[in-house]
Amino acid sequence: MIVYTTDIDLLYNGNSRESIQSPTYKEGISNPNDQWLYNPRRESLIEPPTTADNEKAQLNPDGTWLIVDDFRGVLYYEQGGTKKEITEIGELVPAGCLTSEPPTEFHTSHDGSEWIYDIDLAKETVTQQVEIEKRKALEDEKVIVDGIDVWNRNTKMWEVKNDVEVSTDDRAIGRLNKFYRDLSKNNNLEKDNWKNNGFKIKLNESSFDKIMDALGAEDDLIFDWVDSKLDEINDASNQADIEAINTNY
Repeated sequence: MIVYTTDIDLLYNGNSRESIQSPTYKEGISNPNDQWLYNPRRESLIEPPTTADNEKAQLNPDGTWLIVDDFRGVLYYEQGGTKKEITEIGELVPAGCLTSEPPTEFHTSHDGSEWIYDIDLAKETVTQQVEIEKRKALEDEKVIVDGIDVWNRNTKMWEVKNDVEVSTDDRAIGRLNKFYRDLSKNNNLEKDNWKNNGFKIKLNESSFDKIMDALGAEDDLIFDWVDSKLDEINDASNQADIEAINTNY
């Protein structure tokens, strides 16, 4: 006799075994199932029914089987975007919820049938990306003097090129705007010898003027780029518009 076994939830686990005949077997017994050794609380002599996907056969107290829904492990999203998981036998995805994941980080809610793109959140995020790119560009500006970039990005040092005489000790910072602006506001600062936070630079009058002009020109390019990106963000009206914005300077 074949005995069909279940798990702790009385769900057929796909296993079966051969039972042996009970030593108390008697001819003419009213219940023929009593002829065999098995645990009627967890096992059945009746073959379980065929089940479909997300279905299980669950054992009834009388040894028969009931087909139940089994969506355990399925993730679903409420309309506000909250993600939940089905953990119980017979539990279904609630009405108005979606099992599909949000397509992007900006799809934060849905209407029960499709995800909704939060363009305000997208604009805020892209604006932050532009701000980060602006700061990176300002920290690593190109300083072009007489057609030559006097800032070496590999060594992170200012270099003497043409008649621009620049010397530094310690690690040179990538942007000297504070230095230049302090000089322009404070006549007591010496242009040929200035030190701050371990950074020392010596410039002659001609070199100072050339580098300050070059840095100002680069500033204009960077801030013009920022303005153009902010215009693109403000004009964006859908996901495609946002994704078309290149935030690399």
